[in-house]
Amino acid sequence: MPARTLHLLLALLLAAGLAAGPAGAQSRDPLLRAEQSGLRAYYSGRYEEAVTYFREALEIAEARRGSDDPSLARELNNLAEAYRLSGRYEEAEALYERALALDEKRIAVEPDAMATTLNNLALLYRAQGRLEEASRLFSRALALFEKALGPGHPNVAKTLNNMAVLELARGRPDRALLLVRRALAIGREVLPPDHPTLEVFARNLERVRSDLARRRLAEAAGRGPEVVAPTPAGRSGEAVRDRAGRTVGPPVPRPPRAADGEATARMAAVAPAAGGRFAVHLASVRSPAAARSGAVRLQRQYPELADLPVRPPEKVEIAGKGTFYRIAYGYFADRGEARKLCRRLRARGAYCDVTSPGG
Repeated sequence: MPARTLHLLLALLLAAGLAAGPAGAQSRDPLLRAEQSGLRAYYSGRYEEAVTYFREALEIAEARRGSDDPSLARELNNLAEAYRLSGRYEEAEALYERALALDEKRIAVEPDAMATTLNNLALLYRAQGRLEEASRLFSRALALFEKALGPGHPNVAKTLNNMAVLELARGRPDRALLLVRRALAIGREVLPPDHPTLEVFARNLERVRSDLARRRLAEAAGRGPEVVAPTPAGRSGEAVRDRAGRTVGPPVPRPPRAADGEATARMAAVAPAAGGRFAVHLASVRSPAAARSGAVRLQRQYPELADLPVRPPEKVEIAGKGTFYRIAYGYFADRGEARKLCRRLRARGAYCDVTSPGG
């Protein structure tokens, strides 16, 4: 059965350009300069801009070293990450696969490099709904990180967190609980107490526990686990598994006070066309008041929604579940523009669907 998904996945980048020199300094080397600029754009959520810089870095590195040099995996991975978070999944996948082929050549000396690429490719598969494939890649990444960096490294914790998110999406909250508890325990040992990654882990632990509690109450009442959200979307924008409860999005997430990795990403809003009939639907709640307050919280959670008008709550009846009110944004004249925004939101773990309210 589809399970509630979490909204915070953690990606890993390989380029070290931001560590070169004082803050704000630009390297004289064009390769490092491109990496620095790409990383700044990436961590600011300007993914298309990051694509431009990371592509430049890759072209410079290829000209210097040739197309088969194993060190190119760094540039390939970073460009793939920018593509992934721009919703350009096919381009990202091709680059990840090329990076993995190069990582194989140096796995004996840098197993953590391959682990990073595996982790990020697994995030791509997760966004596409390819959950079994994602699970296999996360397991390989975890084993390599533990071997290369030790069981108490932050990258081990991040991978465990990502595996927990995936297990919940696969309907395995008990497994997810074990994984996220381990991630949090490692994080508390090796990270400062105010580190934003710890907040990600703690929030995910809270959500897993909440999911388990709901399931146990449902089972005690003689029902199966409650379906509260669709499964992740595939490339076509349609769900790839059973769509029971398709109009019911995940509960509105609390706005994060701090964030890390994908949780910090800010993306430019897709401007809606005036008077358009299409909208992006992010969640459904039980009352109009909850819809109005939830819409505000979602705009804080996803800044790309900040400039979009909030639709009046649309009342819908779900067979066997009751009455819900949709939280939706925008007046898009073109369904394709609305789908583009949804792809970006799904790449960050959000539920998003294109609707035509009242239509």
